[in-house]
Amino acid sequence: MLGVTKQTIYNWADEIPEFFDALKEGEEQSRLFWENLGIQGASGSEEFNATAWIFNMKNRFKDEWRDRQEHTGEDGGPIVVQVVKHSDE
Repeated sequence: MLGVTKQTIYNWADEIPEFFDALKEGEEQSRLFWENLGIQGASGSEEFNATAWIFNMKNRFKDEWRDRQEHTGEDGGPIVVQVVKHSDE
């Protein structure tokens, strides 16, 4: 739409601080738009495809919308690691 390559956009963001700031602001506004769309969909106010919405969010906003795995030990405590040394006897 802008008539330039994606790499040109990246170059501008690296070279022009104001452009970088504007790009980040646009990304934030986009995320808020999509999150609000999800809220509307979850409230049942419109027909909504939750699977497609989640897929979009995970791919578009990877840092904020990714599956997280939390590993804990017994009863939610720390994971205990036992190191066993074998003798060469």
